[in-house]
Amino acid sequence: TIRDRVVANYAGHAELASRARALALSTEPPDLHLAAMAELQSAMVGIALGEGDSAADAIEAREATILAPERRLAVELNVGPVHAAVWAERYGWADRVLTRMIDVARARSTPTEMTYPLCVAAQLELRRGRFELARAHADEAVRMALDTRQLVLVAVGLGALAAIDASLGRRDAVEAHLDRVQELVGSLGVDPDRLRDRAAGLLAVIEGE
Repeated sequence: TIRDRVVANYAGHAELASRARALALSTEPPDLHLAAMAELQSAMVGIALGEGDSAADAIEAREATILAPERRLAVELNVGPVHAAVWAERYGWADRVLTRMIDVARARSTPTEMTYPLCVAAQLELRRGRFELARAHADEAVRMALDTRQLVLVAVGLGALAAIDASLGRRDAVEAHLDRVQELVGSLGVDPDRLRDRAAGLLAVIEGE
């Protein structure tokens, strides 16, 4: 789940993905799309656990699957592997795929399909030092998440805003974003202290501590 990604909890995810793939291939006929989606989740976990280029290559090789979402599947199953590709610094590929996802969601007027891609796009642009574009993506993501009651994604968007302001040395703004996380979604098991630690690390680098 997205909440598990926020708190960096990957215990058991690789096993679940493996089981999902086996089940998809055991049907008659085999569900090759679901099997490929399961393989994407395995690759995402691989990047999170340090497998690097091989896992990122596996994600890029399944671009067609990522860009062919099905209504029966949660949108994070498509976006999560792209998020992981950002962690692996596949910035150009991730930018192209995220842009396509966001454009398609806008054309469909489906904000619930746009919020997570916008959060990831904010993190991508922050990594590339494009602070204003990162902020625009994160602001839009937070607004849409609030409007559609996607509260965990509110935390992801606010966390991105905190990281942006931390990178710019704006300590008061960072605290305001993280206090909002606590106010809005603390009861969902999203620990603002983890997001706070990440922002504190960025502030320490910027301030030379």
